[in-house]
Amino acid sequence: MQNGYHEFHKWSIDNLSDFWAEMWDFVGIISSKRFHTVVDLEVPMHEAKWYEGAKLNYAENLLKYRDDKIAMVQAGEDSAAETTTYAQMYENSKLYAAAFASLV
Repeated sequence: MQNGYHEFHKWSIDNLSDFWAEMWDFVGIISSKRFHTVVDLEVPMHEAKWYEGAKLNYAENLLKYRDDKIAMVQAGEDSAAETTTYAQMYENSKLYAAAFASLV
């Protein structure tokens, strides 16, 4: 298994664009338009633009899950870690949406 991991790790580094294109599909990103370029490796990484051409709704992708798996972990240097499940995030978003709608 360890040898397989190292081979996979090397492949993911040597084939950065292919790896992240596969991750897009594996994670199941919902988009109205797929990217045309994962990343331009000719520019410095700190200036890179990822998934150019893609059009997606971030909230739609986060709120597609409604189970009790952990969606988010909040932690600070002076506080205990707190977790939020996908179900909790979905319910909270409904409350916020209703509050914002009442302001219109």
